[in-house]
Amino acid sequence: MTNCAGLLFDTSSFDVLETNHFTFFYKSGSIVEKDLSSIVKYSELAVKWYFTYTNVSVTVKPDIYLFDEGTGGEYNRVAGLLDDSVLDSNSTKGVITYYYKEYDYIQASVTILHETIHVIQDYILELNSIGIAEGYTSYLALKYYFYILGNTYSDESIFNLLCSYITDDLEKYGEYPSQIFTMTLLEFNGVTISENGIERNPKKRYEISESFIVYLTMKYDISYVNNWLKQTDTTNFKTRFKEEFDIDFDVEEKNWYEKVRESYEN
Repeated sequence: MTNCAGLLFDTSSFDVLETNHFTFFYKSGSIVEKDLSSIVKYSELAVKWYFTYTNVSVTVKPDIYLFDEGTGGEYNRVAGLLDDSVLDSNSTKGVITYYYKEYDYIQASVTILHETIHVIQDYILELNSIGIAEGYTSYLALKYYFYILGNTYSDESIFNLLCSYITDDLEKYGEYPSQIFTMTLLEFNGVTISENGIERNPKKRYEISESFIVYLTMKYDISYVNNWLKQTDTTNFKTRFKEEFDIDFDVEEKNWYEKVRESYEN
């Protein structure tokens, strides 16, 4: 599957490197260029890892535009409202842009995997719930990161780590998956525009959503989660959940919350 990257950028101003799963666009003489071989190596490894773990075929081939720090002008044209001060990566109509702030090729590959999974969600799974999408991609990107580092963190360890991080916000704001999964992109990211510019207050919605996905993976299996994501949106996710897991969403959400509290208290 190819996309319309040329509609977003003047491709003639970039050098191009095509791999099995990506077409990379970068600027000659950039820091990205110096690290490109490593970024490519670990991004290709990420795709192979994703397929091995989820058994979801990667039949998309995104265009990826890589920018150095301080060269975000063109990047911002794609990122739209969310400029590079609040967003370091983006996927728009299958075109991935990445702002190479950390100068860390491992982190770059993790972010590229995250955005590639979003492309898969858009074009293959036809998922239309930002809360579910971000929870799923954040979990898999984190799991891949631990894999690259040689860390043997189990799903239970990841779940416990997330619980220690989200419990106070759950109590403070009372936002649970049943609410988060109905949100639009701007609602989910808590985007506001004021005299001080663009601000975000996601209230740990990424991590709350992620913890719910990890919980489901631990209790059922990643294959059930994958099936649930297919053609699921902000209005039918509870019906689709019942179809795939044979349990009411609200019942499982309560079970998840009890598990969160149990982990936090221990």
